[in-house]
Amino acid sequence: MMRKKVYASTVVSSDFDTFESIIAGNVPVLHLNGKSVEISHVHQDDNVISGLFVSTQMANLAPQHEPGIETDYSAIEIEDGKGLAYPTAFLYDRTRHILFWEANTQGMNEKKFETFFKECDKLNSTNMQCHFYPVVTTDFLERINRLERINSFSLKVGDPIQILNREDASFADMRNLATSAEATGTIEVKVKASAGHTLSIEFIRSQVQSALRLNRDNANANINCQTSGFYYDEDDNLESTKIDMLIDKFCTYYELERLDNASIQADARKNGLQQAYQYFLRKLAEYRV
Repeated sequence: MMRKKVYASTVVSSDFDTFESIIAGNVPVLHLNGKSVEISHVHQDDNVISGLFVSTQMANLAPQHEPGIETDYSAIEIEDGKGLAYPTAFLYDRTRHILFWEANTQGMNEKKFETFFKECDKLNSTNMQCHFYPVVTTDFLERINRLERINSFSLKVGDPIQILNREDASFADMRNLATSAEATGTIEVKVKASAGHTLSIEFIRSQVQSALRLNRDNANANINCQTSGFYYDEDDNLESTKIDMLIDKFCTYYELERLDNASIQADARKNGLQQAYQYFLRKLAEYRV
């Protein structure tokens, strides 16, 4: 058996009708970053759309090799018009606008989803403006909501001129400061509430979303994001705490049987995503209680 990891992403779009039509399979094969990407094996019910993104690599394939034989490298023989298929199972919750997806290094991820839907916009002359942000755990949300007072928020970025050099208005001021100061090491921005006051939970949530996006787009970057504040413990004592914003992304697993490479195991993968979805709903119910 193989243990497959599942993540969840909040979908933000200015046109969910078009987004849902496309994720239901109403789109031709697109060619992105050296692979052909298609949506297949789609199933719909009242609230959920599930299926597979299949990324097929048809060029620049790695050679086959017999371990231990230094000179044994040769091209994999593949018929013309075919390639190596890398499936990414998905399940989309139409009410919550959350996309659950199977981690696959050669398949899709949040950045690739955004690229895919940008290409759909170009193809259809639409303007969905799709973005995908990691869903944080209910434990994380509970800790944030338990805070009686939020004292501070900080965002620290290593190599800021390089990392913040993006077309993202959320970091424009920080990027300009890093550039004018020629900050090649680390830049930190810290927001503190005045004595007796608190930062708003809406501000914290918006900053967390921006920090998660920054962290997502720069996987190897040195990025730290923290909130500090006070909460009441079980004995009604006011305690201080710090919360790391970037470590609590929702993640779960399912088991997939190992078979030969003649199948992408579409039904088994979709069943695994359904298990992940049901787990998410149980955790959400626990949190709401």
